[in-house]
Amino acid sequence: MSRYFLEQLKNHPSMKPQDIVKLCYQATFGAEHLLTDLERARQYLYEEFKTTEAADSFIYENISDLYCRVNIASWKYRGFSQELLFELFSKSAAIIDDLQNFKVVMDSYLATAIEVMSTEAYIELTDYLVEYYAKGIRPVHHSEEYRQAEKPHYRVVRRELLPEELE
Repeated sequence: MSRYFLEQLKNHPSMKPQDIVKLCYQATFGAEHLLTDLERARQYLYEEFKTTEAADSFIYENISDLYCRVNIASWKYRGFSQELLFELFSKSAAIIDDLQNFKVVMDSYLATAIEVMSTEAYIELTDYLVEYYAKGIRPVHHSEEYRQAEKPHYRVVRRELLPEELE
């Protein structure tokens, strides 16, 4: 069973197959796909940082042994800078993994999903994966349902790069 996937299902019940694939992609590759234009990525984060209201909640969620999602609202609430978050994000994105690892992680998600999801939700996930794999492994956006319910504002960061005071 994938404990990270189980935690995400518990914490984010609005997850759809698309969000599960996004989680798997981030758990495998981090956010390397977002840094084709470093300056644009910086400006996008700074704008999101500016418009995200600070909130006292979890500061990060582990999504794999290597990566976590850093919550911008909580990061801001604790007084950490947008510059530091961008530095951690960009350093994390510089490390690229193998496409085969995506399938290994997704297989562990499927083994978990068959145990904990409804039959209908599991079939929806496997049907989505058939279409997804047919077009090649690539990043996807969160589903509209997830965006509406969760209002996600985070950056994917290598866990070993987090400041010690967060551990």
